[in-house]
Order: sequence, then structure tokens, then C-alpha cells
Amino acid sequence: MLTFRNKNGFALQPDVFLKRFNDLWNGALCDSDASCIGGSFDVDIKETDNSYVLTAEIPGINKDNISVELENGNLSISFSKQEDKNEEGDNYHVRERKYGKYSRSFKLPSSDGSVDATIKDGILTVEVKKLASSKKKQIEVKSV
Repeated sequence: MLTFRNKNGFALQPDVFLKRFNDLWNGALCDSDASCIGGSFDVDIKETDNSYVLTAEIPGINKDNISVELENGNLSISFSKQEDKNEEGDNYHVRERKYGKYSRSFKLPSSDGSVDATIKDGILTVEVKKLASSKKKQIEVKSV
């Protein structure tokens, strides 16, 4: 079995090594439909009849540390995650948790500017209402 070692000689199995590589890669290159600053986080965006709903995984983040903004059709979400204070004598073998500023922006089709954001159990849900003119409308076909 192939084993990688970190700078302290602690063994990393290939799956852990690949996870770290992917985390670095994904942090540097973000989705083509979103821009990223700093770290990235996972999101889902779905469209309903009346709104766009974004769901993001941000466990451990207090609602007071989250910023949600909508400007010119750009929905931006950002937050900071502070590093735990190291106590003297702490001797970590593995530190995989990430810290710093996280931010992503998404270009949404037209909305009426009405936005609701809630967080529960580390899941942020942002609902952006659509403009009435952008809602799907069924057109009746008439015979002549």
C-alpha cells in the first residue's frame, strides 16, 4: 500500500492525501458559475416556481458571522471561521479543519430583491424570490 508522509513524518493514507489535494485544488479553482475568495464551501441551487433556493453546508458557523448580500443579481455569501487557540504543549498529529475567510458569489436571473436566509444545524438556506415577469407562464394555444 502506498503511504504519504506529512512534514512531521505522520503517515497519510492515499484517500486522505487525495482529499487534501482535492481540497487545495477546489479552493484554488472554483465552479465556472461561481466565484470564490479564500476557501470554498459546498452549495446546491435549485429553482422553484417562485424563487431560487440556495442551500450551503457551513457547520459550526454562528449566524452573526454570516453575510448574505444581493446586488445587481449577484448573490454573495461570506463568513469567517476562526482558528482554535493553540494551547502551549499541544502536539497535533493531524489538523484537517480549515480556518479563514470563505466567500462565494452566484449570478442569478432577475429577482424582486426579496431574500430570506435561515440557518439550522449547519445548513444555510437562502431563498431569493423571482420577479413576476420571470416566472414560467403557460400560454394557451387557441384555434382560429
